[in-house]
Amino acid sequence: TDSTQKDVAKVTTTFTPLPSYYVDLLISNSSTEGYVGNGVTETVPSVQVKTQSVNSNESATYYFKAENEGNTLNYIKVTGEAGSGFAVAYHTGTSDGTDITTQVTGEGYLTSLAVGATVEGRIVVSNSGNTLTTREITVTLISTTDSTQKDVAKVTTTFTPLPNYYVDLLISNSSTEGYVGNG
Repeated sequence: TDSTQKDVAKVTTTFTPLPSYYVDLLISNSSTEGYVGNGVTETVPSVQVKTQSVNSNESATYYFKAENEGNTLNYIKVTGEAGSGFAVAYHTGTSDGTDITTQVTGEGYLTSLAVGATVEGRIVVSNSGNTLTTREITVTLISTTDSTQKDVAKVTTTFTPLPNYYVDLLISNSSTEGYVGNG
């Protein structure tokens, strides 16, 4: 053998990552701030939870953002619970928008999201009685391309009953106009 003779080979391996279909669901009591859950993925919500207390004749509105945090176009589905003894409505957008309650509480609201894109919506919870009650709703965001990628948030609304007899005195220095004190 001749030790002065050398042979060199170079091997290059390129790994191409598989597409990822990560989804992220954020929830808030305000359309402009206070969203929780960014970067958190839960199947049993403990971080992605928002609560409100309202009178039994009022509605609580929550806001959600569904994000595609993967590296490829993702088809997502938003599902949520329907009310029993109370009403739940789901809408696209943070104001106005389209009522998507039938889709969300049925097979799910489907849409596609580009990488880094977000779709916003809101959940309106209303009570149908005048008793002290607490209602919990869970909302789920899932990738329809990779069903292992899902995120769940929860909203909890406490409805406080109004008194059975509510009086309101209005006063004016004229018998026909200028009454004040309503409410």
